[in-house]
Amino acid sequence: MNDDLIRVLLVEDEEDDAFLLERALTKTAPGQFEMTKVATLAGALQMLETSSFHVVLADLSLPDSRGLDAFERVHEANPGLAVVVLTGNDDERLAVRALNEGAQDYLVKGRVDGQSLVRSMRYAIERNRCTRLERDNVALESEVRARRLAQEELERLTVRLEARNRELQQFASVASHDLQEPLRKIVVFGDRLKNKHSANLGEQGADYVNRMTNAAERMQTLIDDLLEFSRVVTRARPFVKLDPVRVVEEVLADLEVLIESKSAIVEVGPIPELSADPTQLRQVFQNLIVNAIKFQTDGNMPRIVIKSSPAVLGSAPGVSISVSDNGIGFEQQHSERIFAPFQRLHGRSEYGGSGIGLAVVRRIVERHGGTISAVSSPGHGATFTFLLPIEQDPFETQPS
Repeated sequence: MNDDLIRVLLVEDEEDDAFLLERALTKTAPGQFEMTKVATLAGALQMLETSSFHVVLADLSLPDSRGLDAFERVHEANPGLAVVVLTGNDDERLAVRALNEGAQDYLVKGRVDGQSLVRSMRYAIERNRCTRLERDNVALESEVRARRLAQEELERLTVRLEARNRELQQFASVASHDLQEPLRKIVVFGDRLKNKHSANLGEQGADYVNRMTNAAERMQTLIDDLLEFSRVVTRARPFVKLDPVRVVEEVLADLEVLIESKSAIVEVGPIPELSADPTQLRQVFQNLIVNAIKFQTDGNMPRIVIKSSPAVLGSAPGVSISVSDNGIGFEQQHSERIFAPFQRLHGRSEYGGSGIGLAVVRRIVERHGGTISAVSSPGHGATFTFLLPIEQDPFETQPS
């Protein structure tokens, strides 16, 4: 089919009228139009499903439709198609209604010559094209306005976020200096009491001093852990391409003494390269491995398996990394609670720590645009699975 031809669908049940229209078109504009003829509305609708046309010439009086029904059904089948209605001498009022409903033009049968037919169809096609352009422009302007409003809102949120980060940095500064200084004095003077005045304290007094200094040391640990949690944002570094297996190997080297003391076995499978903050990814693996070694029954040999599989985050390629252990496990109902700051499932006397490690892990994973979850049951170990995108936005602004 020649793409330069204007394809016309003529919907006309009167053979004589159809013949005259086709002949007038052929004589006036030879080789410029290609006309397909059908005699019913049903035939027109079927033709519109299987073929494409530039314009439809539709009679308003057909064997299977009357009045505006033919135009309305054609327009409904293809709203973007130019339509010229054909009407008799006494139906011009109906043709005007068709124009108000969306038809591009109308012709009165018996008054049509080749020039008016060609002119009407070309006008209908052009008018329809302009209508579509106007509609597209309105939609484009609306989208531009929506994007501008979204950009303005993003800028406002960015300003608020930067203010919150500054507040967090100020808090971290206060926590690292001002809050810890009184605690250090409590510990120092507690030690002086024990060393210089132990004879005057008595057994009960010494017990009180020990409890005081222990509480101060726990408070200091909590502040240190809180600082670690806040530094996920305040001391974040840019994302770089790295080998996660290399990161795990460095972590295992740092934990060599702990691993040997517990006779732990750590198996590491292949993990594809990805973009990440090296220090923070290292912290994720370290916290998960230390937890796996720590939460074990007495005499049990820790066994940790780290492996990966392909994943998709939204529409972007990612990787699913799992860290499984054979430890004490936990009830699945606590699988969300364990990621909250300072949440513990066991007493301090059973297992040490403040309960901040997994909260830091989740915060780091979410900063990388990923997710983390845990599956476990008592006595059957736990599996922590985190999903990370392979690529990070290189233009993301990193906190200082």
